[in-house]
Amino acid sequence: MNDSLVQPSSDRLSRLSGIPLDIILHHLDLATFTNLRLTSRQLSTNTIHSRFFRSAQTDLSLASLQSLADRVSHPQLGPVLRELTVIATLYDTQPAEATVRTRKKWSGFDKDELRRDTENYRQRVDDLRERNVACTDEEVKEAQRDLDWMQTRVQQDTNTDVSKVTDLLSSIFIKPTNLRAITLDAWIIAGLTKPCQPAEHHKWYRSASQNSSWPSVWTVASQTFRIITSAISRSRIQLEKLQIFPGTPLCSVQLRHVEDHLRTLDSDGFSDACKSIKSFGLSFSTLRNTEGTSLGKAECLFRDAFAARSAYRLNRHLESDAEDFTGAATILTKMSNLASLDLHLYHLDHIILPRYTKVFSYISQSIRLGCLKELSLRGLPLRPDDIILFLKNHPTVTKLCLDGVLLVGGSWSTVFSCIEAMPALESLHLNSLSTEYHHITNLDPVERNSDVDLEDREKWVPCGDGHILYNRNLCRKEIRQGLDFRPQPGPRNIWSDDTLAYFDRIQYEFGPPSHSWEWDPLNENM
Repeated sequence: MNDSLVQPSSDRLSRLSGIPLDIILHHLDLATFTNLRLTSRQLSTNTIHSRFFRSAQTDLSLASLQSLADRVSHPQLGPVLRELTVIATLYDTQPAEATVRTRKKWSGFDKDELRRDTENYRQRVDDLRERNVACTDEEVKEAQRDLDWMQTRVQQDTNTDVSKVTDLLSSIFIKPTNLRAITLDAWIIAGLTKPCQPAEHHKWYRSASQNSSWPSVWTVASQTFRIITSAISRSRIQLEKLQIFPGTPLCSVQLRHVEDHLRTLDSDGFSDACKSIKSFGLSFSTLRNTEGTSLGKAECLFRDAFAARSAYRLNRHLESDAEDFTGAATILTKMSNLASLDLHLYHLDHIILPRYTKVFSYISQSIRLGCLKELSLRGLPLRPDDIILFLKNHPTVTKLCLDGVLLVGGSWSTVFSCIEAMPALESLHLNSLSTEYHHITNLDPVERNSDVDLEDREKWVPCGDGHILYNRNLCRKEIRQGLDFRPQPGPRNIWSDDTLAYFDRIQYEFGPPSHSWEWDPLNENM
């Protein structure tokens, strides 16, 4: 082929529009990005705008952090960096090991195929049981490359002392920078091009609870939280936004670990860093002991997706007796200028969930946020008196979201009456509200102003002799007209009511992790 007819990859990139080009370049380290810009004048021109350098992404490996340090120190690139995403990373070598050992195709570790509907789920199970498809030599070589790469990364990181990581990250934050937002996220990596979020990974494996990846996710989430907050405290970086796993299902920091770690921080340093924060999100979980983490004084980075185990105990629900429930309130005392607050609870056991009403009880009694405009409470159990007290103490709230909230010891009518009277409220989102007596609270207005689609499963579920509207957005006018809803239809018929998708979504977003059949991917015979 004539070399003149071959189009360089940089030329193809230069013809992309801004959004896809931005996405591609966002995942490159500084050296690769710089070299790529040198290959094409057009590409260099297209990427001169500061928006291509506004955000960055890093894991906590020394190599990734050093690349971030180089970028922050760059005289032109450093000052325009505003947003940083830190990835809590685990590695799963089992897909590659299975392919190398059995020379059979791994039936799929494709996040694009993962769906929450039952029909596709059952089809994937059937496909897995028929995975007797031989690999080509090239596919085996690719799996071997993935395996070698992951084993190298795991060995490097698990020999890296956490103190070195914290020191390097602190030095990055302490440099003159315009970095204002930090977000924590999590990935489980099964190959060079195979990242997957924790909830997708857990559902794909369908393994028994004690052998699944979520205990390791909980371990690395807590470790990442400790490293990040330690670096923030040491550097006193002036942040405006801090998000702790805000949109990462099946990945939260145990509340007990939040409180325990805050006690070890320099109080003045952390308070100074948090005083400018205007937007804060925290995803926390109930308490659960794990084993196999080997986290001691000489703590190293945790990387194995299956190293941790959920410690089985006969009276495991009594673990909550060791919880003091104050972690969320403690961290909020440092953030007096908050304008936006998002609290999310992922529970690991239905039995102990009602005990966690104490979390928001401490918050409602001790926290006053004079600038608060937006409030989102997701998955929390609340007592009516606590939520009413907090709302009355924060009349400045203009946007309120209650999603997956369990009301304990009362009815929603008193809470709705309080919400109606909020003077500044302009937007209200209600979704999947429940009480101890009703799993789904009906939000269907007494007087409907328009026709409704009862088959819309993102809003309606059948219940007994009627339907329940469980998901609703209300504007200021609708709020002022009153939150008067129709009574619960019923009684529920667990055999005919089509509520599977509803409860699947609740479990996916708020817990607990599913228990399902055990599967050894290295065993060729399913």
